[in-house]
Amino acid sequence: MDVHVPSELQTIRGTMKIHQITSHSPSQMSWRILSCFCSAPNDCNCFTPEMVRFQPWDEASTPTTSTLPVTSQDQGLQPILDLHEGLIGQWCAVVYDGDAYPGIIQDVELYSGAQVKTMTGIGINRFYWPLRDDVIWYQPMDIIGLIPEPVPVTKRHKEIKTEVWKEICKIWP
Repeated sequence: MDVHVPSELQTIRGTMKIHQITSHSPSQMSWRILSCFCSAPNDCNCFTPEMVRFQPWDEASTPTTSTLPVTSQDQGLQPILDLHEGLIGQWCAVVYDGDAYPGIIQDVELYSGAQVKTMTGIGINRFYWPLRDDVIWYQPMDIIGLIPEPVPVTKRHKEIKTEVWKEICKIWP
């Protein structure tokens, strides 16, 4: 075992989707699912980069608490002001037949809307991935906004964070 790696190191969810990482300091980095070099060597905001902060770690001592990342997606319900490619891969809430569903944006077209892969509902604020992908195009008016990734409540079921779900219910009763 390497003496420079903390024993309580935590993982970052979704690392298989990451295609570009930019380090800002030993305890902070940005990542995105699509690479962009339009402002190289400076950072840009193309494709909605996520910020991750780790607990500062002194190499001379072992950390006493875990190093859980905090991403900008942990904020809550965020309205989508305009559709752009940077939204691809982001979690959102959509309305279908009067009910709200979480999903992941797969593609966007400025005037047509967004193609979203959605979860299936099973009760109030309880969702699961269906056996067959449920991917359809949603009009901009049917996209409620960006949300944090739903959290697991069982091995198969997830829920949208309670405070975010309450915000969604205020918009779409």
